[in-house]
Amino acid sequence: MSFAQGKFLTAEVGFATGSACWGQEIMTEAFGVALNYLCHHMGYHRIEASHDIENTASDRVIEKCGMRYEDTKRQGMLRKDGTYGRYAYVYCIGARSSPIKEKKPRTKMSAAFSFII
Repeated sequence: MSFAQGKFLTAEVGFATGSACWGQEIMTEAFGVALNYLCHHMGYHRIEASHDIENTASDRVIEKCGMRYEDTKRQGMLRKDGTYGRYAYVYCIGARSSPIKEKKPRTKMSAAFSFII
């Protein structure tokens, strides 16, 4: 996790799991608990996460936990094959609803995870 100090606290969080745990909702539950703890027990106002645009499983985990799509980060991280890109999400406490951009169609652009808990 990375943190920014000030009036409004921000954290960037992430996750990784082994293939033996895929499809069992384990990460969805754990990630949801982490978001709840950061917001309601540690006082963070904005939680950020991102994932490889081709990783649909991470997409589902993040959205099931209530995070909203914010932007597509181009050239965020570079893969060995020269492709790159990631979807960025945000979870804000006390924020008014604001227009959320629609995701762009998936392309050959992708990137590795940019966060680890």
